[in-house]
Order: sequence, then structure tokens, then C-alpha cells
Amino acid sequence: MSFSYRRYHTDLQRLQEQDAEIHRLEQESIDQKRRINELVEQDAEIHRLEQESIDQKRRINELVEQMQLMDEEQERKVAQLRRDLQDQDDEMIEAEQTIQMLIRDVQVAREVASRAEKAQREAEADQMLRHVLRDSDDEGTQSVTEGQLRSELRQMTNAEQQSSHRVSELEQELAVLRDAAEMLSVELQASKNKRHEMELNEVQTIQELEVTKTKADEEIERWKAMANLHQELRSADKRLQVLERDRNTIKAENAQLLTESTSIRQELEAISLKLREFEEENVGETAELEKELERRLVKAEMHQEQLASRIVKVEQKFVSTTLMTEAADQNQRKESEEQFITEKNELLQQLEEERRQSNELKCSAAMLKKAVESALQELKNVEIELREISGDCSYIDGQHESLVDLAKQVVAEFKRHDGASMEAVVASMQVQCLTSSMHAHLNRLCALREQQKAHFTSPSTSGNDNASESAATSFDIFNNQDGAVDIRAACDERSRSE
Repeated sequence: MSFSYRRYHTDLQRLQEQDAEIHRLEQESIDQKRRINELVEQDAEIHRLEQESIDQKRRINELVEQMQLMDEEQERKVAQLRRDLQDQDDEMIEAEQTIQMLIRDVQVAREVASRAEKAQREAEADQMLRHVLRDSDDEGTQSVTEGQLRSELRQMTNAEQQSSHRVSELEQELAVLRDAAEMLSVELQASKNKRHEMELNEVQTIQELEVTKTKADEEIERWKAMANLHQELRSADKRLQVLERDRNTIKAENAQLLTESTSIRQELEAISLKLREFEEENVGETAELEKELERRLVKAEMHQEQLASRIVKVEQKFVSTTLMTEAADQNQRKESEEQFITEKNELLQQLEEERRQSNELKCSAAMLKKAVESALQELKNVEIELREISGDCSYIDGQHESLVDLAKQVVAEFKRHDGASMEAVVASMQVQCLTSSMHAHLNRLCALREQQKAHFTSPSTSGNDNASESAATSFDIFNNQDGAVDIRAACDERSRSE
């Protein structure tokens, strides 16, 4: 009964949790619907903005085309104005040249008129002089000079008439030139005014072009911002589509959960009915089963306590045995370590002695090598001298005998040094054999120590093994020493035979 009640309670809790989950999912679905509606509105706004962006792009293209046409028209107007200004500049230059030429002609006419007036005054003076002379002269001279005076008078009158005619012509030309100069000055002023107006128009058109250009740049920037906004709206549309798919999946999951929850509710109701029937039918059986289970639990607890007491006893015995074995192992380990330390110290002392002997032998070998090198140099010198002597034997006999004795002495010394060098070689070989045997013995001792650590449970066998190993190593050392002695004897025999 308690088991069925617990199961019913757990199923009820699961059902409540599933109801809470369903409620949460329903709330999430409502929120998602609200968000979907907002996204749909945003999609409509995006569509409207896209349409506006298309219209604005079309308007921008039209404005760009109009601006291009206006730029071309303004450029044509500016070019035409520049050409007109150039023509007016040329005309003004020509007018200035004409005015300067007319001014020069007027100056020339004034000079001619001044000369004519001067000639007229001179003619009047001459006439007055002739009248004076006419009154003062005689009648005889009057007849003679009358013809001359008449001719001069005619000439003077002709000259005066010509000068007056020339003056009148010059005055007419001067008046014409003044009129032309005034007309040209008026035209020049008009052309200057027109040029100034054209310059003002050009500056105004340039300013208008700059203003239109800035407006176009601002419009382009605004449209770029609109394009960025359009891109963001597209990404939002994509996210909206993803959310729509998620909403559909969540709807499917919600439907599935609803079906599962209804099936679970039906199953729970059926189970609760069966449990009630089972409880009503088998109340007595469940009580007996519970009592039997309680008795078995008591027996199991008693058995567990017995096992725990046995385990404690076994652990105490194991601890006592381990303590005893550890004490024995520690004693054995101490003895083996002391033996190992003594053997190691002896071997180290022996190794140091052998190293000292090997160093002494190395020094003696180096000295012998130097002596051999000096002897070889002396032999080379002797050979040179002997070759020189063999070239001329009849000239120096005493010196030949002394060099021969020196050669024999050097050869004998070389043989002696050669034997000493062989002894040094034998000694060095002996030292090498001893050092190698020492290293082998140390390696064996290390291996024995590792074996003692590994097999600390069998002290008697490890002691026997140590004894046998030490005996073997000592036997190997003696064998190596005997071998070295044999090598030395063989080398001595070889040196004696040489």
C-alpha cells in the first residue's frame, strides 16, 4: 500500500510538473504570437520602406540625370561665355588700338594746324612788311618787286587757303575721331559691364552647381543610410522567418505534449483506479508482506553487524602481522644497507687508489712520450749527420766514430724508453680493467639493493644471494687482476725479445 501510494504521489508530482511546463509553453506560445504579430507589422513596414526606397532610388537616378544635363548645359554656357569674353577682349584690344591710332592722328593734325597758323602769322607779317616796304621804297624798286610780291602773295594766299582747308579737314576728322572715340568708349564700357555681368553669372552658376552638388551628396548619403536600413530590415525579415519556423516547431511540440499529457492523465487515472481496487482486495497480504520484509531487514542488519566484527578482527590480525614483518624487514634492510655502505666505501677507496696510480702512470707515460719525441728528434739529427758523413768518409774519420757511438747510444736509449712505454701501456690497461671491474661491481651492488627492496619478505635468500654476488664480484676482480698480470708478463717478454 505504501509503495502504491508513493508511486501515485510521484505520478501526481510528475503530472503537476507537466501541467506547469504546459502552462509555461502556452505562455511562451502567446509571447511568440505577440512577437510574430510585431514582426509581421515590421515586415509590412519593411515592404513599405522597400517601396519607398525603390521610388527614392528612381528619383535619385532622375535627379542625377538632371544634374548631369544641368552640368553639361552650364558647362556649355560657361564655354560660350568664355568665348564671348574672349571675342570682346579681342574687340576691346582692337578698339584700344584704333583709339590710340586716332589719338596719334589728332596729335599730328594739331601739329599741322599749329604749323599752318604759324605760317599764316608769318604770311601776315610778311604782308605787313611788304606794305611798309611798299611805302618806303621808290617807284623804281616798286615795279621790280611788285611781280615778286604778287607771286609771293599768291603763294601765301594759296598756302593759307590750303592750310585753312587742311585745318577744316583736320577739325572734321578730329570731330569724327572724337565721335568714334566716344562711341568706342561707350561700347568698351558696355562690354566691360557685360563681362562683369557674365562673370557674376558664372560665379552664380558655379555656386548653384556647388549647392546642387552638396544637395546631391546629402541625398546620396541619405539613400546610403536607407540602403543600410533596408539591409537591416532584410536581416530582420530573415530572423522573422526563423522565428516563424521555431513557432511552428513549438506548436508541434506543444500539440505533442498535450497529447502526451492527456495520455498520461488517462494512464494515471487508470492506475489510480487499479491501485484502489488492489488496495481494497489485498490489504491483508500487503501487511503480511511488510512484516516479512521487516523481519528480513532485521536479520540482514544482524548479519551485517557480525560481518563488521569479523572484518575488524581480521584487520587487527593483519595489522599485527604487518608490524612484525615490517620490523623484520627493517632489521634486514639495515643490515644489508650497512653491508652495502661498507663495501661501497672499500670499493671507493680502492677506486681512488687505482685512479691515483693511473694518474701517476699517465704522467710517467707523458714524460716518456716527451723523452721519446726528443730522442726521435736527436735520431733525425744523427741520421742527417750520418748521411752527411757517409757522403765524405775519407775526410773526417774521428767524427764518424763519435757519431756512430752516439747513434748506438741513442738506439739503446730508445729501446729502453720503448720498454718503459710498454710498461706504462700495460699499467694503463691494468687500471682500465680494474676501473671497469669496479663499475661492474657497483652496478651489481645497486641491482642487489633493488632486489632486496623488491624481495624484503625473504631475508635468508637475499642474504645468500648477496654473499654469492659479493663472492662472484671478488672472484671477477681477482680474475681481472690475474689477467692484467698475464698481460704485463706478455708485454715484458715482448720487450725483452725486441
